[in-house]
Amino acid sequence: MEQLSSSSRPSAVDDDESAREVLQRQLNGLPAVQMKNSTVLAYARPLDIALIAISTLSAIIAGALNPLLTVIYGLLVGSFQKHAHGMEESSQLSSSVSKFTLYYVYLGVAEFVLIYIATVGFYYSGERITRSLRQAYLKAIIRQNIGFFDTLGPGEVTTRISGDMNVVQEGISSKVSIFLTAIATFLSAIIISFVNNWKLALILLSISILLGGAEFLGATFALKYSRKNSASLAKGASAAEETFGSIQHVSAFGIQAAMAKRYQYYLSTAEKWGLKMRLSVSFMIGAINALPYLAYALAFWQGSRYIVSGESTASAVVTIVLATIIGAFAVGRVAPSGEAFISSISHAGTILKAIARQSPLDPFSTTGHQLPKVQGDIELQNAACAGPEYTLDGHKIADLNLNWLRQQISYVVQEPVLFNRSILENILLGLPDPGLSRPEQETRELVYSAAKVANAHDFIISLPQGYQTEVGTKGLQLSGGQRQRICIARAVIANPKILLLDEATSALDVKSERAVQEALESAAQNRTTIVVAHRLSTIRNADNIIVMSNGSVVEQGQHDELMKKSGMYSTLVKAQQMDIPLEHSVEEAEDMHILKKEQTGEPFMTASDLTSIKESPCHEDSVYDRNQQDTQAEQNPTFKTYFQVVTQLNREEILVILIGVFLCFIAGCVIPVQSVFFAKSINAVSFPESQYTQLRHEINFWCLMFLMIAIVNSIAWLGQGACFSYSTERLSHKGRYQMFRSILRQDMAFFDQKDNSPGGLSAFLSTAPTELAGLSGAVIGACLTFIATITGGVILSLAIGWKLALVCAVTIPIMTGSGYIRLRVLSLFDGQMRTTHQEGAMYASEIITVIRSVASLTLENHVLDEYSQILTQRAAKTMRFIFITSTLYAASQSFTFFCMALAFWYGGTLLANHEYNTLQFFICFVALISGAQIAGAIFNFAPDMSKALHAGQRVKKLFELKPKIDTWDNSGQRIAESAGQLDIVDVSFRYPNRPERLVLDKFNLSIRRGQYVALVGPSGSGKSTVIRLLERFFDPTEGKIFVDGNDISQLNINDYRSLISLVSQEPTLYDGSIRDNILLGTEREVEEDELVQVCKGANIYEFISSLPDGFTTLVGSGGTMLSGGQKQRLSIARALLRNTQILLLDEATSALDSESEKVVQDALDNATKERTTIAIAHRLSTIQNADLICVLDHGKVVEQGTYSQLLNKKGLFCNLVRMQSLGVVESAD
Repeated sequence: MEQLSSSSRPSAVDDDESAREVLQRQLNGLPAVQMKNSTVLAYARPLDIALIAISTLSAIIAGALNPLLTVIYGLLVGSFQKHAHGMEESSQLSSSVSKFTLYYVYLGVAEFVLIYIATVGFYYSGERITRSLRQAYLKAIIRQNIGFFDTLGPGEVTTRISGDMNVVQEGISSKVSIFLTAIATFLSAIIISFVNNWKLALILLSISILLGGAEFLGATFALKYSRKNSASLAKGASAAEETFGSIQHVSAFGIQAAMAKRYQYYLSTAEKWGLKMRLSVSFMIGAINALPYLAYALAFWQGSRYIVSGESTASAVVTIVLATIIGAFAVGRVAPSGEAFISSISHAGTILKAIARQSPLDPFSTTGHQLPKVQGDIELQNAACAGPEYTLDGHKIADLNLNWLRQQISYVVQEPVLFNRSILENILLGLPDPGLSRPEQETRELVYSAAKVANAHDFIISLPQGYQTEVGTKGLQLSGGQRQRICIARAVIANPKILLLDEATSALDVKSERAVQEALESAAQNRTTIVVAHRLSTIRNADNIIVMSNGSVVEQGQHDELMKKSGMYSTLVKAQQMDIPLEHSVEEAEDMHILKKEQTGEPFMTASDLTSIKESPCHEDSVYDRNQQDTQAEQNPTFKTYFQVVTQLNREEILVILIGVFLCFIAGCVIPVQSVFFAKSINAVSFPESQYTQLRHEINFWCLMFLMIAIVNSIAWLGQGACFSYSTERLSHKGRYQMFRSILRQDMAFFDQKDNSPGGLSAFLSTAPTELAGLSGAVIGACLTFIATITGGVILSLAIGWKLALVCAVTIPIMTGSGYIRLRVLSLFDGQMRTTHQEGAMYASEIITVIRSVASLTLENHVLDEYSQILTQRAAKTMRFIFITSTLYAASQSFTFFCMALAFWYGGTLLANHEYNTLQFFICFVALISGAQIAGAIFNFAPDMSKALHAGQRVKKLFELKPKIDTWDNSGQRIAESAGQLDIVDVSFRYPNRPERLVLDKFNLSIRRGQYVALVGPSGSGKSTVIRLLERFFDPTEGKIFVDGNDISQLNINDYRSLISLVSQEPTLYDGSIRDNILLGTEREVEEDELVQVCKGANIYEFISSLPDGFTTLVGSGGTMLSGGQKQRLSIARALLRNTQILLLDEATSALDSESEKVVQDALDNATKERTTIAIAHRLSTIQNADLICVLDHGKVVEQGTYSQLLNKKGLFCNLVRMQSLGVVESAD
């Protein structure tokens, strides 16, 4: 490497400044640029724009037609007045009534058509736009640099792409339709008022201004608090998904309560902002519901003065009053939907901000060079800087096209990760264009060839489903070794020019490692290969071995050359060296083992290789079970189920809810009462000129009554809004918390279900409580108020005029029935859409959790194509539901006109026949027609009701789910401590979802107190299953496991697990500080000295001390800020802190380099002296001091003894040792 001269070398200050700039770009992205797609509508295609335009016009016209009712109403009032004063004959009245009622019918037909067009258009375009927005959001996320994901939890993406997107979709479909109709109604009403009497209209406009001001203030504060609420929930979702993704660790350490407390912290913060948001809306609604009655008072008071002065007529005043109120109520009708509309704006802003982030490393960028041919010459310069310069064949990597560059490289990571699909599909993902259609024969040849190179073909074809076997979330249906071999196959299938192997064989057993290593050495021919290795046996034949320490190169050369130097490399090799007898060569031992297999008719690839270590049993109870019975149950949720769940969660808030219900009925009685006041006021302004003095007197009195109603209504709406805001936020908080706890309660069988992936559960946890709260707060308050209004109106009308009341009352069940049918159709529609969006959320979540694999495999475009297919596959089915529900909704809205026509026609007939007077007519008409309108308005909330009912059904199912191994069950024999004696007696085990595979077969093992027992054997031989059974993640199919003579299935599960510490192969850390992670699950007070000692014992204290923030250093989500070895050592420290009598080590040192492994192994050896220890080991050098080594094959112990005894047997264990050894030395024996 060319060295910089002193004159050209950057100064330390320049280096620091450059480093800061590089880190800032990685964390915060490039400076924001003005985006053309800065609004939701920017994601609308031409068809969507056309639909929106047509729907907007239809909604506006439909809204504008509404106030025309008041014109007809005013004309009818004039006819009634003339008839009452003897100025018009009964026949003339009947003729006028018939003519005007026909106008109502015409308006009703027009309203039906326009509302239908608007609803269909907005629903359909809303679905298409949010589909594009979902795709754009996922594209924006996966195009980011990896540094971005260190601060982004996968749960946040799930929340955005499921819960937030649903809110946005609702806001730009049903809510925007209501909004536009209301605004058009308001403007039309204003115009009609000014045409009739501009002075009175101008005075009443002040009420509208006050109403608009109240809405503006309420919306401003609600929007502010909504954003903070959303941010807190997103953090909680990340914490939840992190927990679900490490459920085995959570269960083993018994930290369910600790994780629930951590999750509750985010929920409490979200609840605080959510309550403020809902209270802001409640204040807004309280003001909105007071102002119309103030408008009545002002209109009748000032209107009566104009009548007396001759500037207006009773007909004009009534028209203006009603037009003003219709306009005011039109804006008021938006209020109950205000929360959703405001939230949609807030959530859309958050999503668009994420989309606008400019990535410093953009895989979708088309800029940069593409070399015509790659030789594979790589050079690194200025490595001390934060932004070192790499060159490929003499070209700066920064100048090359990123996507093209990554296609030239295959990368196998230390912790193998697969995608939730078949083995065949996983291997095909290694190709640059995995979605390309190829002939089946060509595809199979490519996959088979790669699998054979990775020594995976034999075990794959022996699986029941072969290459079509589903591997599960992150590939956890397979063992670590099996996953690693598939990852290697995926890496070599594209025949890359450059191969990067980061501990590529770390998870393999000795035999597989030897075979795979030979295959990799063969695959490395004619390509540049860079290997990171802790097992030095895997790099013995490397062309160049670079030994690094503290970020610097200390030695460099080939194996033999470095061994002669007797330096650091030689020391590391000797640390991994094992004593082996010289009687047989490695080749002879291998031949003997193969010959033995052939003689017994066994395949070289053991049958246990074919058995999945991580196979998940079938579980009868899954939150998303889709069998016929469950599907039918979800499609027919009931209010009973919903209220059972709400009652269970809101039990402590029942008094607050009852107060809210009482206030709802107070608010509901206001309309029937005001119908009397309104009828009296109309009757008063209809007095002849000779009674103007009495007219003024009565109008003054009724205006005071309207003022009182305004005050009462405002207090009632504000009070019930506050009560339901509190109870709803409590419901949402408790719902999420109890759901989280209920999920953590489940056993491993539940989490092994495909539908219960971490992403799926996180999405369920994000959306279900929100939907559950959809039938509460402003919505439930409005619904209860409407019910009281209908009831009060019917009673009052029957008392005043039973004939007209009965005819008008017929309209209520018609409107209610149409709304109910719409609710049922929407229920089916929501079920369809929820399934689609749930699948999409699960897919997106999985992609984010394996984003490094997505980036290294250049799968970004393939991921977007698959995600698009998920979203569009059900699009055709949704149209049928949109058409049906829009028809019913339009009918419920247009029925108002037909009902008014019926009421006026029959009422006019009664007036013409002198059976009723105008006072009776107007009381019955206002009370019942308002009730009928409200009956239809209840089902404006049909989407909220439908979602709430479905959510209640699913939440109830989760709450009632009781696992076989139940951590909530306090029964069972209590045990405070253990001597550490373990006995596994005749244990056979089959994972329920693959009962044809016997994982353990009459397995027997007795472990004495304080004994160190090692389990070794080929991948898939049953080693990890033994650990899972000892942790009691599952119970044996047959046989028993005893601790100190007690059957563990009869012990209290929490007590039993508290006796065990587990250090697993893949270390688990959580977002938080180093101290938090070590202390997690430890309920007692831990002194600083004890914390330091356990860290020293795990060889991690020096590293922690070297950090600027020490124990308070944040590790990132999943410990992404630390290396694999550092994470493993922290996990060991956490296990040592528990100080249990039984210690389970599942490849506890697999992620450590040779130097650290030696120190940690010494610490573990000391820690195991007084403990019963069961260790799974692939690195056989780590178990030389074990008291007993058990060699497993086919789920049985085929050899056992001490290290030297097994070597002297010259059997399978001896062969495994020879294959892992770097050299041969004389045995001590």
